[in-house]
Amino acid sequence: VTEFNGAIPDDLPRQYSTGEARLRSVHIVDPNSHPVQTVLTGEPINILVRWEVFKHIKQGMIEIGISDLDGRQITQSLSCDGGTLPFFMERGSHEIRLRIDDIIFPGRYSLLAGMHKMDGTTIDFVERALDFEVLNTGKGELNHYYGSSARGYLRPAQQWGSVVIK
Repeated sequence: VTEFNGAIPDDLPRQYSTGEARLRSVHIVDPNSHPVQTVLTGEPINILVRWEVFKHIKQGMIEIGISDLDGRQITQSLSCDGGTLPFFMERGSHEIRLRIDDIIFPGRYSLLAGMHKMDGTTIDFVERALDFEVLNTGKGELNHYYGSSARGYLRPAQQWGSVVIK
């Protein structure tokens, strides 16, 4: 039985891999950097990615995505988003953190992880690195999901105007 607990062993089958580097782990972590597999709706999702580089990579980036358990990817975050430059990956162990502030609705999800070059070459890619669950908050709390089952996956950043009576 395969466990999707965040550890990425060498013998895990990979659809894409150049052999230049390997993803080692992907974890959701609490404020004390301890791995967790549940978060509350509305809590930031703090992700720690670790990888090992065997051959220098001039311009690399890390990808994290959230998928539902049917494999539909619902988010994609790249370490070069928002104008951030790709980074040089020298030989050795590396880690990077990502904070996702979108409000993910209650349900079971999976994290995927990738490592890419800026020319589009995928260095390493793992589709189901970590299974996790988003739990609903209590009624009356700011980010409580109203309804018996979630329709959709996340609440985007939004601003509603005032009601105008005409």
